[in-house]
Amino acid sequence: MQTRFVTAIDAHSLRRSILATRIANEVVNRLGPAAAFELSEEEGVTLAQVAAAYLTCASIFGLRDLFSSIEHGDAGHEDLIERLETAGGVVRKRIADIIRIAPSGLLPNDISSSIREFAGGGKMSARSAADLDGATDSPAVRLQKLSEFDGFIGIAALVTSQGWELASTLEARRRLDHALNLDWLETAIGDVTPSSDWDRLLITGLMRDLEALKISFLILAGDTDPGGFVNDWLTHNSDRVERFGLLAQRARTSPSVSLAMLAQISGQLRTLLER
Repeated sequence: MQTRFVTAIDAHSLRRSILATRIANEVVNRLGPAAAFELSEEEGVTLAQVAAAYLTCASIFGLRDLFSSIEHGDAGHEDLIERLETAGGVVRKRIADIIRIAPSGLLPNDISSSIREFAGGGKMSARSAADLDGATDSPAVRLQKLSEFDGFIGIAALVTSQGWELASTLEARRRLDHALNLDWLETAIGDVTPSSDWDRLLITGLMRDLEALKISFLILAGDTDPGGFVNDWLTHNSDRVERFGLLAQRARTSPSVSLAMLAQISGQLRTLLER
């Protein structure tokens, strides 16, 4: 029918409504009934933008095949529900990443080469980039690959817009993360269990601001090598970096890390990187 009646299908009076219903059903089925509304609230975008980001994510990472392979696996009912929830949580993070680069005007094809280079030569060097959205890996391996893209889509956009080498940019980010304990900070924020919607919004905001701060800081490298820029900055600001490290260490050695502590550290990080 799609071949014989393509013109009639395109001109169908309910075409837009049918497509909208199908997309909405897929988003709800894969992410849960509240996820689209929460992402809209957390990222300050419309539901239509959330749906567009989901479709972009599905295109880049082959989500339909991923979810199909989970559903047709050998898991029992309870394990299947758990796996689908895990997959939905990982996908939700990638959707948020895509929403955050939208203002740059970049399209999926613009960053796809960096994504595949990262998959083949970055943290996933032991795995095939060709299998990123393929069906040769198990669902568990593909989910692990997808989870390793934390923070990377923003880097891919930065590499594309600045014309930098991916390896040098990744090394600059790793150097900054290590020197300022940002890996710990990101993990600590993600480990907080929200007790209210306001906590959930604060947690998401802190995660979003942390990535935005790193990207904004790296952009300051301009036409210079980002790795060299980070090294020079760390050398010239060693005293301030040390003071920030002491603050982070106080939190790390506390019996429990509160959201207020993480918000304060994030605020000090902004002061450190923006001056």
